[in-house]
Amino acid sequence: MIKRGIMDKEHKTGRLNNFFTNNGRYDETHGSYRRVYLLNAILLVMPVVCIFFAIVDIIIFDIFMVALINAVSAILAVLALIYFKKTDNYKPTAYFAIAILILALSTFFYVTENKNFSFSWLAIMPPILYFLLGNKKGSIILLLYGICIMLFILLRKNNWEPAEFNTEAIFNIAGSVFTLTALIAYFEKSRKDAWNAFKMTNTLLKNSKNELETILDTAGEGIFGIGADEKCIFCNSRSIEMLGYKDEKDLIGKDMYGLVYGKKKDGTIVKREKSTIYKTIATGEKVNAEDEVFWCYDDSYFEVEFFSYPMYKDDMITGAVVTFLDISERKRNEEKLQYINHHDALTGLINRQRFEIEMQNYDKEEYLPLSIIYSDLNGLKLANDVFGHEAGDKLIRTAADILISASRKNDIVARIGGDEFVWLLPNTDIEAADKIIERVKKLLNSNDANAIKCSMAMGSSAKISSEEDIEQTLKDAEYEMYQEKSVQREKYEDDTLHELMGKLHEISHYEKTHSENVSELCEMMGQAMKWTKDKTRALKDSGYYHDIGKIILTKDLVRKNGKLTPLEMMEMQQHPVVGFRLMNVFSDTLDLGDPIYYHHERWDGSGYPKGLKGEEIPINSRIIAIAEQYDHFVNPHKEGFLTQEEALNKIKEMAGEKLDPKLVEMFININRKSREKK
Repeated sequence: MIKRGIMDKEHKTGRLNNFFTNNGRYDETHGSYRRVYLLNAILLVMPVVCIFFAIVDIIIFDIFMVALINAVSAILAVLALIYFKKTDNYKPTAYFAIAILILALSTFFYVTENKNFSFSWLAIMPPILYFLLGNKKGSIILLLYGICIMLFILLRKNNWEPAEFNTEAIFNIAGSVFTLTALIAYFEKSRKDAWNAFKMTNTLLKNSKNELETILDTAGEGIFGIGADEKCIFCNSRSIEMLGYKDEKDLIGKDMYGLVYGKKKDGTIVKREKSTIYKTIATGEKVNAEDEVFWCYDDSYFEVEFFSYPMYKDDMITGAVVTFLDISERKRNEEKLQYINHHDALTGLINRQRFEIEMQNYDKEEYLPLSIIYSDLNGLKLANDVFGHEAGDKLIRTAADILISASRKNDIVARIGGDEFVWLLPNTDIEAADKIIERVKKLLNSNDANAIKCSMAMGSSAKISSEEDIEQTLKDAEYEMYQEKSVQREKYEDDTLHELMGKLHEISHYEKTHSENVSELCEMMGQAMKWTKDKTRALKDSGYYHDIGKIILTKDLVRKNGKLTPLEMMEMQQHPVVGFRLMNVFSDTLDLGDPIYYHHERWDGSGYPKGLKGEEIPINSRIIAIAEQYDHFVNPHKEGFLTQEEALNKIKEMAGEKLDPKLVEMFININRKSREKK
C-alpha cells in the first residue's frame, strides 16, 4: 500500500510538472524553463481569482460591469493557457497574460477606490514584468502602467476618500506582501537553480572541452581549424608534429594559405581563390584531395590526403576544419606497384600490358610514319639449359641495355615475352627503322654473356597512313622477324657451336689440339669399321665436341694438370651433362648428345655420369673414350706425354678394365698400320 501511495504521489507530481512545462517541452536545460513555469502558474491562478472577484462583484457590490470584466479576464486567461499549450509561443502569451493581469488589477482598483490600500497589489507587477519580459521591456510597461495609474488617481481625486486601515486593508497589504514574498522566493530559487545549472553547464563544457582536446590530441590524423580569413584558430598535437612545429603558438593566428597549403611540389603558388580548402570557405562544400602537398616548418613537404569541412555559426560560414594524413609512403607504394604492374622486373623495360597502352597512345596522326621493330633474342634456351637461368637473365639484360642505348628520346622499348622485344619508333619510316636494326645488330655482335654471343632476329614494319591498323603493323613486324629467324637458324646454330668451342680453345690450347686429334682418331675408327659416311661423320663430330661442356668450368680448372680435389672432380664430372644439353639445343646435333654424355663411362662400370658398363655404353662413346685416352698420353701440350707406342701399350693395359677390349685391339692395329704407311 505504501509503495502504491508513493507511486500515485510520483504520478501526480509528474502530471503537475508536465502541466507547468508544457508536457516536458521546456525542461531544466531550457533557457526559458522558469519563465514558462511562472507563466503557466499565472494563467492557471488568474481564472480562479477573476471568477472569485466576479462573483463578489455581483453578490456584494452589485457591479455587473466589473463582474463581466473579471469574467472576460478569466476566459481570456483560459484561452491564453490553451494557446500556449498548443503553440509554445512564449512571448505573445506572456504579453497577453500581463495585459489580462493589468485589466484585472485595474478593475480591482476601480471598485475599491483606494479605501483599503488596494494599490498595494501594484507591488507584484515589477517582479512579474521583469521576470517574464526582461528588465528593458518590463521597465517600459511598468512605467506606462504607473503613469496610467497616476492619471487614474488624479482624475478621481475629488471622489476618493483617503485609504483606511481596516480589516480589508490588512487583507490587501498581507495578501500583496505574501504574494510578493512568494514571487521573490520563487525568483531567488530560480536564480540559485539557474546559477547551479550554469555551474553544471560550465563544468560539462570544461569536461567536454578537455575530452575534445584529448580526442583531438590522440587522433592519428592531423586536425586544424581556420577562420574565414584562413588564419589558424586551433590545431591538434598530431598536426603540429606532422608539420614540424614545436608548439600550437607557432600556428595559431598564422595564415595557413601559403604557409601549409596553396603551394605545389615545385614551390609554385596556387591562387588563393583556386585552392581546394578555400573552396570550402567560399561555397560551404566538403572537399577531399589526395594529390596535393602540405609544407612543413623546414620547407620540406609531404604527400597529403585531406578533408575540408565547413564551420557554421548562425547559418553563416565562419571557417573550415581540415583533417589530413601523410600519405607519402602510400604514394611511394602505389608508384612502386604501378611500376611493377607496367614494367619488366628483370630489364626495367615496360611490359606487354603497358606496351599495348603506349601503342594506342602513339596511334595518332602526329606520330606518322610509325615504325615497329619486333625482336626475338637468340640463345636464351641455350643459356638457361647450359649455364643456368642466371646466365639467361644476363643475356636478356645485355640485349635490353643495347636496345635502350640505341633508342631515341621518344622511342618506346618493351619486353613483351621471355625473349621477345618490341620497339615503337614514332615519326620513323621503314628505311630509317632498318638502319636502326643494322646499328643494333652491330652492337649485339660485340657483346656476349657466358660465351654466348648476343644476337637477335629482327623484323620491321611501318604504319604510313591513319587508315592502317596498328595491330596489323605489329603482326607484320612479327612475321618479318620469324622469317629472318627461320632463314638464320642453321647459321646461328653453327656459329654458336663454333663460338663456344672457340671460347674453350682460347682458355687452353691443349683443349684445341685435343678436340681435333680425338675427332681424327674417331673418324679413322669409323672408316676402319666400314661405317657409312653419315655415321662416320657423326662419330667424328661427337669426337670434336666431346669436351664442349667444359665451357662452364673456370679457366684454372680447365688448365689444371695435376690431380683434382674431390670438389673439383665433382665440377669436372658435369661437363658431359652440359655437353649433352648443348647438343640437344640444336636440331642438327641431336644425334651427338648420347655419345658425348657417356664418353666417360668405363667398361667395368667405374665411370660417370651413369656408371654404365660393358656394351651398355653406346659404341660411339666407347670409341671416344679410347681416342681421348690415347691423346691424353701422346699430346705434346700435356706435361709428361708418351711416345705413340708407349701410349698404345698403356691403352692395351686398360683394355677389359676401363676400355672395350675388342675396340682397343682394333684401335691399336689401325694405329700401327697407319704409322707403317707413313
